[in-house]
Amino acid sequence: MCENPRGTGMHRILILGATSWIGYRLGEALLKHGSGVAVAGTSRGSGDGAYPGVSCSRAATALDFASALERFAPTHVVNLLRGEDAVGAEIHEAVIRHCAGSRSLYCYASSALALDGYAGCALTEELPARSVTPYGQFKQACEAALIAQSDCRHLILRFASIQGWVPHRRTRNEKFLVKLRRGETVSVDQGVRQNRLLDTALATAVARLLVAEATGVVHLGTEDASDEVDFLRRVAKAFGFNPGGVRPGPVRGVNLVTVPGRLYDLCPDLARPTESDTIAGLLQYEGLVRCAASG
Repeated sequence: MCENPRGTGMHRILILGATSWIGYRLGEALLKHGSGVAVAGTSRGSGDGAYPGVSCSRAATALDFASALERFAPTHVVNLLRGEDAVGAEIHEAVIRHCAGSRSLYCYASSALALDGYAGCALTEELPARSVTPYGQFKQACEAALIAQSDCRHLILRFASIQGWVPHRRTRNEKFLVKLRRGETVSVDQGVRQNRLLDTALATAVARLLVAEATGVVHLGTEDASDEVDFLRRVAKAFGFNPGGVRPGPVRGVNLVTVPGRLYDLCPDLARPTESDTIAGLLQYEGLVRCAASG
């Protein structure tokens, strides 16, 4: 089990972006912890929660998010927002200020792309963010702003491509299978190495880290890794399609393999999945199986 050095009090967890794909899975995983965990969220949509038991308030501006923070008074804030722009940075700064003042734990979802400026070395948790792409540089700036605020307890999560399915929106896997079913060729950049984790495995790990009050930088991902072309061909074959429908595109050449280390120090009983486990998990989603068969 993950240890909780701060005791076993109520965890009030606010998920920013709760109706997103990962937000849905995280809410699902957190609610499995029982009565000791209360979960709320924000959404840019109607304000209804995507997952039963997670109530959401509508939020789009930094002021909206600040209001949600004050109303819910969370012990933990999880930022899953995608917006890599000035508004996204403003929201990030507002959360930092709130968590520094309230001593709440700020869990920030960064990305393996925050490390895409490294070449020829393993992407371990000790590496500071260094990116050469706009999205990665946004994540790098957000990491730096969070680390610079010494009064803000924080957990920075870095991970590469997540695989899976949710009932309320199309994931990348569903879109991929739809193209193959239609007989379309899928062109994929060559040289993109990642370690791809199933969405439920990610959510389970993050929920455990939150309840354990983990801080610092934590990498998530499978034990092995592969090139994007090879992985998608394996997925295509698993769902009964011709792997040749996945064609090599331009050579991109980037290492996005996050090396998990601290996760298993903090939660030694967690399973250590492989990419084969990820593909096996995809085959368990009836929604993806139906999509591959008829859409």
